[in-house]
Amino acid sequence: MDRFSQQTAKGYKDLRFDGGLEQEFREYFYRRGLLRQRAAIALGVLLLLVLAPLDLPKLSPELKNIYLWSRIYTACPVLVLAFGLTYYLHRFKGLFQLAAVLIVLYVGMAQSIVVLLANRTQVIMPYEGINLIIMTSFLLAGMLHRYALFCNGTLIVGHLVIAKWLGTPVSPHQEFFMVGHFVVGATGGYIIEFNSRRSFLQRGMMSALAQTDALTGIYNRGAINHKLERIFNYAHREQIAVSLLLADIDYFKRYNDLYGHLEGDRCIQAVASAFAASCRRPLDFAGRYGGEEFVLVWLNTSATEAASLRDGVEQRIRSLHITHKGSDVSSEVTISGGLVTGYPGKSHTPADFLKAADDGLYKAKAAGRNQIVLITL
Repeated sequence: MDRFSQQTAKGYKDLRFDGGLEQEFREYFYRRGLLRQRAAIALGVLLLLVLAPLDLPKLSPELKNIYLWSRIYTACPVLVLAFGLTYYLHRFKGLFQLAAVLIVLYVGMAQSIVVLLANRTQVIMPYEGINLIIMTSFLLAGMLHRYALFCNGTLIVGHLVIAKWLGTPVSPHQEFFMVGHFVVGATGGYIIEFNSRRSFLQRGMMSALAQTDALTGIYNRGAINHKLERIFNYAHREQIAVSLLLADIDYFKRYNDLYGHLEGDRCIQAVASAFAASCRRPLDFAGRYGGEEFVLVWLNTSATEAASLRDGVEQRIRSLHITHKGSDVSSEVTISGGLVTGYPGKSHTPADFLKAADDGLYKAKAAGRNQIVLITL
């Protein structure tokens, strides 16, 4: 079972994935929410500019100065800067949540202070802007739900604390509607993120299915070719060696004829598991190249290490103890293969490695099977 299926089976009601899957989701969530984030920022700037002509005539000179500095001279430029940074999200993704929280808190607290100062002097300014900020940050700002909860909870508590400190009355109706917007926004935000996580896992499962051999669960041929290109590019850039094993099961047609295709499938699955278990590092991988033929790739291996890797694979196959009365070389299932080690480059492409490994496989069969021929490029 792939990691996306495992996480789906485990569940994610707390809106959190295990291990590296959480970081992958966050990057997916940010990319997917870019349009919403830009819409929220643009809406915020528009509302600040539209409300200014309506609010300013009501205010005293002192409050006008506070209003202009808190909303127009600082909040608007910060929002414009945040809008621009969304186009460079790949560079600043690690700071995105912190930046979003700070921006919303600043805009929200500035709104609270202006409203409460104005209302203390009997100049009635609507507090509903705070509710609008709450709903926008839950539903449009692109924050993860836990950050939005913290941010908006802080806004409400901060509003009530500042009101008490300034001596500005806050009616029960205002408190009710602020908390009500918080609850509605939190519910909507939870649903948005939960559905985003479900979509992420479904896409991951579909991608895994497209790359995975249905019988064995290891990579299929298409995925092998794709991963080889990536591994070889990386190895060439870092100047590290790659070892590639191409092997197949000896006398597998006879095995199928003797034991039937169902047992043949079980044999292939067992051999595939042995190959997968031979991977040492995260970038190593095993795949089914076709039929009873397999590919195993190790990164950063020397020619000396290749011999040890070969011995380890052969030992794992022997430890399966799968009876094969149709084999001419052993009473149990064995493999033959070609193992190539070298440094990728323009003259040593994935196709060159596969060709050399295929030549080694041919030599192993010609020499009596049940062996892996080592080749250094």
